[in-house]
Amino acid sequence: MAEAIWKGLRHARMVNPSQGWFTELNPDRCKLATDNYHIHCCDLDTLYKKSEIIIFCVKPQIIPDLLKSFPRTHLSLKFLISIAAGIPISKFEKELGGSIQLLRVMPNTPAVVGEALCALTFNTNVTPTFKQIGKNIFSGLGRTEIVPEEWIDGFTGLSGSGPAFFYKMAEALIEVAQEEGIPPEISLPAIAQTLIGSGKMLLTSNKQPSELITEVASPKGTTVAGLEQLEKTDLLDALKQIVRAAILRSKELSQS
Repeated sequence: MAEAIWKGLRHARMVNPSQGWFTELNPDRCKLATDNYHIHCCDLDTLYKKSEIIIFCVKPQIIPDLLKSFPRTHLSLKFLISIAAGIPISKFEKELGGSIQLLRVMPNTPAVVGEALCALTFNTNVTPTFKQIGKNIFSGLGRTEIVPEEWIDGFTGLSGSGPAFFYKMAEALIEVAQEEGIPPEISLPAIAQTLIGSGKMLLTSNKQPSELITEVASPKGTTVAGLEQLEKTDLLDALKQIVRAAILRSKELSQS
């Protein structure tokens, strides 16, 4: 995800490599990132001294140990951003002090192509200047929504994990296309464009999904045949359970 954010920032021309510093415990990953993105790899203390804005792009399980060793000098003047799923703002404030400025974000990997959905929630200490910077950073990656923190677990399941669920659906549709003799190199772009177009209709038409379904479904037509089969399956309930499982895992991480 760190790579996706950096690529998105570069794609939006919001930063240049000389402005980027990162720390990485794995030397191979450090070299790979340096070679690929031409940004500076350093230790945590150097990163802290060089940076005004610090983004925590690590697995949630790493956060507790990281916070214990995190520098504290003039910490209230830094702008901290966390994308760690399931780690609440209160955890950072408990470990680093109540005066920190923190933005908690749930982004997703389409940030690489500037089409992310990023849910943002700020703690009460963030200055107007840093708040605007935070909005600008993630607006450059796609669409942003400022939400209450209690919604973040829901956004984790819907949009944070959501791309993987759509990719699995695409795999299934590719298999159906192959059964009809359509090779993946032809069906995959068709499926992707259908997803893009449908998403834009949802965003721009000011219509509910049920209304858009009616527009596609001609009486006794192909869409109706498919929808009738859909109603006979457990697919919709299964989809709800898939997202609920991701949300539950986010809540478990928060509680642990």
